[in-house]
Amino acid sequence: MALNDTELDYLDKLLMDGDGRALDYVHGLLTALICAPRPTAPRDWLPLVLVGEGALRAEAAGLLLELHNEIRDGLVRGEFQPVLSEVRLVDGGLEVEATDWCCGFAEGMGMQGGQWLQDLDSELADLLYPILAIATDAEPGREGPPLVADEESRDEFTAAIPDRVEAIYAFWHGERGAPLCPCGSGLPFATCCGVPRTLH
Repeated sequence: MALNDTELDYLDKLLMDGDGRALDYVHGLLTALICAPRPTAPRDWLPLVLVGEGALRAEAAGLLLELHNEIRDGLVRGEFQPVLSEVRLVDGGLEVEATDWCCGFAEGMGMQGGQWLQDLDSELADLLYPILAIATDAEPGREGPPLVADEESRDEFTAAIPDRVEAIYAFWHGERGAPLCPCGSGLPFATCCGVPRTLH
């Protein structure tokens, strides 16, 4: 069952009151962990994003696990949508902002070590480019021309995120509808416990 807006807003507040990572950043991070060629167990990623103490920490853990499962299920069904922040413009309108989400995705890739590099051919690099271009431009102290040339390009890159992420997931995890692994990872059996000597 998907988290409703109230639950998402509450989780965002818990995260911001903790280490300052916003919900869209954590959503991007979890998405990268799910898309990776090998699953990352909750025991490995939860301590990195958990916030609060006691009951608040347990509540945050429950919401984060639900968010993780919602992302995973969306990818399996081909219905993925990123959680992006909105910025209010001078004229009062709202603009979707993908920078934090892309930075979170990049961190999730970094947590996986060399897994992403093993199959980083031109196809995968092309799929990742819009996400990593936005994240790279946001690096503190970065020098050189921006990878995202203008606002029109940024809008195009942001709009491309859902389809690119689904394609990245499919790059390693095959066709939709493949039998899922009984371990509960949400990944197809053939790319999870069905791989010889894979433990998690």
